[in-house]
Amino acid sequence: FPSNFTVEKNKRTGAAPFWILECPFPTGAIYLSDYQVTFTTWKGGATTKGWVKNWGQITEDISGEMALTKVSSFSLDVIIDPYIVPNIETILDTPANNPETTDCKLYLAFLDWMDLPDPPQLIWRGNITDWERTDDLIMRLEMTDISVRLDKYIGVTLDATSYPKAHPDDIGQVKPIVYGPNNMIACLRSVWGERTTLKVNITATETTCYVSDGSKFPAAGSVWIDDERIAYTSITTTVGVTETTYRLNGMTRGSGSTTATPHGAGAQVCEYLANYDSIVAAHGLKAIKGIYASIGGDLLQVSSGVSTLLSGGDTVLRATGNITVKAAMDTIGINDPGHYHGNVLIANVYGTGSSVNNAEAWTWTNAATPLNLRDGSLDTFVEARINSSSSQATATFSVTFPAYNGPTPSAVYAVVTHTSFIGTPSPAGAYVRVSGVNLNVSNVKVTQRISLGTTVPTSITVTAEHYGSASTYSMSCRVYEIELEINTARTSTSLAAVTKTGGIVATRAVDKFVVFADGYGDDNSGTFTGTAGALISRPADVVKHFLNAQTGWPVADFTSNLSAVFSGYSFSVVIDSYVRLKQWLGKMAWECRCYFRFGAARAELIVRPDTLTSVKMITADMTAMDSGSHKTLTKIKRSPLEDVINKIEVKYNRNASKGGDDSYRGTYKTSDATSIQRYGEKEKPGLFVFDFVQDGAMAMSVANFYLARYKDRRRIVELDVFLDNVELEFADGITLTELGNLLCEIQQANIEPGSGRDMRNDRIHLKAREY
Repeated sequence: FPSNFTVEKNKRTGAAPFWILECPFPTGAIYLSDYQVTFTTWKGGATTKGWVKNWGQITEDISGEMALTKVSSFSLDVIIDPYIVPNIETILDTPANNPETTDCKLYLAFLDWMDLPDPPQLIWRGNITDWERTDDLIMRLEMTDISVRLDKYIGVTLDATSYPKAHPDDIGQVKPIVYGPNNMIACLRSVWGERTTLKVNITATETTCYVSDGSKFPAAGSVWIDDERIAYTSITTTVGVTETTYRLNGMTRGSGSTTATPHGAGAQVCEYLANYDSIVAAHGLKAIKGIYASIGGDLLQVSSGVSTLLSGGDTVLRATGNITVKAAMDTIGINDPGHYHGNVLIANVYGTGSSVNNAEAWTWTNAATPLNLRDGSLDTFVEARINSSSSQATATFSVTFPAYNGPTPSAVYAVVTHTSFIGTPSPAGAYVRVSGVNLNVSNVKVTQRISLGTTVPTSITVTAEHYGSASTYSMSCRVYEIELEINTARTSTSLAAVTKTGGIVATRAVDKFVVFADGYGDDNSGTFTGTAGALISRPADVVKHFLNAQTGWPVADFTSNLSAVFSGYSFSVVIDSYVRLKQWLGKMAWECRCYFRFGAARAELIVRPDTLTSVKMITADMTAMDSGSHKTLTKIKRSPLEDVINKIEVKYNRNASKGGDDSYRGTYKTSDATSIQRYGEKEKPGLFVFDFVQDGAMAMSVANFYLARYKDRRRIVELDVFLDNVELEFADGITLTELGNLLCEIQQANIEPGSGRDMRNDRIHLKAREY
């Protein structure tokens, strides 16, 4: 708040606060209060109407759910004056006033100085969602913050009216909305042609044929039956007693340099198209990095015959009748270019340890000897522990692989999952080295991929090393998984006839196209990221852009402290479900350990830090007491048992070209044994399906925060304070001195406006959770 306003609100005596609800109806703005006053300059010299009989209460977080947007409500009683035209009843009942979509604003002012030197301050903002005449003279107004007005289903579906030649399996699907890097997108077949089946056998010379359904075929055109293209001049439709028959007439066999052949009943009959269109995204993309054709379960990289264009705001792939593809590869590198694993996985990888140069020996935990480093478990690991005062110390570990007798590799990689170096104090320098390549140092589990050329090794050596300091220190490095990734080309015979050896393929034989792409890019002014044309991937930037793109919310009215606290967080997502705005915003916030709410004048993405900073000390003399002033009204209880989470399994790194649990390529598990012993196993699986997170380190960071936050029941404190604390908001940190300087996070700051006329103090009811 401005300084003069702050001085006034903090007065213990002599302050004269009053509240104003601005309702800017289309037929004319009104300013409701329990006083009639005229301002000097504010709102052009506005005059309030003293119609408010009773201010209700602003109630925060009325949803109460962990992973939803935080919603607030407000209510008040307004006098219906029968001698005033228009009164509040006629104003609300006038359709042109659109009460449900009119943004109303609640302000706090002081009678002592009106709008000088500081104007009334905005405290809350929302819409009138309902009104009720409770008696002849009172109208009850129910209000909710603007999240209710903005809430809507997000996405545009593919419909048969707009896309009459769309593939029937894609009708009703949502056009993808894409954020972040390296997404796999299953394109929607918007122009794919009609398809039916042959009703009866035909020879190689017949000029008519019966099809199961020809109602949507052009009156004259061409079709494919198997590998033969056939032109026809007309369709005869005969409506029978039990069925309708469709006959193609005037057929020219072997059109387009194809060969006329016999065809059996049940053969596919596909409309011939010069071009096939597929929608990649409902907007422009930063980059398309790879186009693949799904054919018979294989993803084959497209070499030519497909172009991209913007059409009606959509990014569209346009394929010609024939495309050229590369030969399929036995590697997930084709199925998922953003994350590679070879088809030949070494089933058992064993390791032995040795120590050199002041290092303790490698050890293994939770596993038999020799340790299996390809067991798929991130609960087992080998660990190097180094305690030294020398300037350099190393620990080495050798990993052996069974003999490889498969096809000749085109590329070989080592894939290592590790946690590197928790130092005391932090070492001057440290790294893990695999086959001469230094890996990133991180205190969370990360997976890194190292090229080993084209030869499959029988062993590799892992080295953990500290250097550059002669002080006493300790550190550790854990290696969880090591696997080989072996990429090999298939032989031409294994590709089946449709793909030949990666040559020309009829587009009609493509099941669908899959694209490897980066999502939204920033504009030329860097409006959302601060950098012109940058990829929009930081969570705060994604939320800011999403709000602006989907609702028109002004960029200037969005704020977040997330990027400053967790700069390494990144989102990567394909939004392809028809879900409401509030649910998407809540999901985004949850997956980057934030709250989302609409504050008085802005949308807020509020980070939930490991260590909360207190913004204010609440002392005993600041809290309300009972009517006899004998005791405070402070209440203390424990958080609900149903809020406890002590077991978490995060699913992350979603491949949007697949469905179900198989689409999540990453899993991270964590739990707290002490909490489980105390409360029993408590988990909320639905909260930990992370659609926006691809990075394992981020998934782990978020999951570990929630485990620490919810594994125990915490104290919930409720107390009443007064107007000098009106600046306190949801998620602020406060220190309660009467409870031994207990640090709490505000979950509700419910404001109950007072009334000078009724001699009732303003009160703020705080509900706060021990942090």
